Amino acid sequence: AYMDLYLDEALKSLPKETLMKSNNGKRVPYNIFLDSDGKHLYATFAHTHETGFARIDLESPPPHKFHFNNYWTENWAAYATLIPDRNIALVHSFTKSSLSRLSKNARHGITHIVDLATLKEDLRREFRYKDPIRSVYNEKTKTLYILDKIGSRVWIVSIDDFLEGVKGTSIEVDVSDIWGLDGMILNHKRNVLYAYGEAGLRFGEIDLDSSELKSVTMFWPIWDVALDNKNDVMYLSRPLNYGFDVVDSETLRLEKRVRTWGIPRSICDLPDVGAVAVGMYFRQQDPDL
Repeated sequence: AYMDLYLDEALKSLPKETLMKSNNGKRVPYNIFLDSDGKHLYATFAHTHETGFARIDLESPPPHKFHFNNYWTENWAAYATLIPDRNIALVHSFTKSSLSRLSKNARHGITHIVDLATLKEDLRREFRYKDPIRSVYNEKTKTLYILDKIGSRVWIVSIDDFLEGVKGTSIEVDVSDIWGLDGMILNHKRNVLYAYGEAGLRFGEIDLDSSELKSVTMFWPIWDVALDNKNDVMYLSRPLNYGFDVVDSETLRLEKRVRTWGIPRSICDLPDVGAVAVGMYFRQQDPDL
């Protein structure tokens, strides 16, 4: 009863929001991000019977137009990276049949190259990177940073070499000090790559000038991070938390917590409208949401 009362009071103070449901809430938005012109959101959906890649038109009136393609029946589309100057997205996935990305029988290194104009898959390749669960693209330097979860490495490679399958041209950064590493985000302002994980209690900074792990800090387990460079803060979604945290991007000090209707799996800053997009899912005991 106390918890019900607490939640009721918390929900009254929720920020104003536009709620979109995908397939009646049955798809889990695993990764959500904004394109460079701020007109479209893209999302990957995983851990559901329907997995795939979606585009959300922000210029259409709410509820916004939702375009979804689920053409990876054998894989979970975990995370994606926009390559705006090529008008493509790299969607990294892993097999459902193995149940675990760490299984010896799992097929690793699956990257789907998707045409953003049609949302159709142009090409599928398996690269030598063991488990490219996530990548980050620096459009200014045409550089791709690839997170190899199993190998505890970050590979730094040019986008041309990656797309052409050229081997032996990448730089390798050892990030084994960050336990449970499965996420990265680029801070252009400080020229560092933040690295974090769901299972571990570490938050690291990779210096892009020296290509070395600069520092590792004790931290919470994290699902996703969004950077707000205008306000010098980060928005963090954390496992099984009904809300997200606002953290100073330099000191990592918690500034406030924002309650949400569901559990945020993914989060993205929308600087032009002063808001954040939160990809949420709901537990089975929350049938009305």
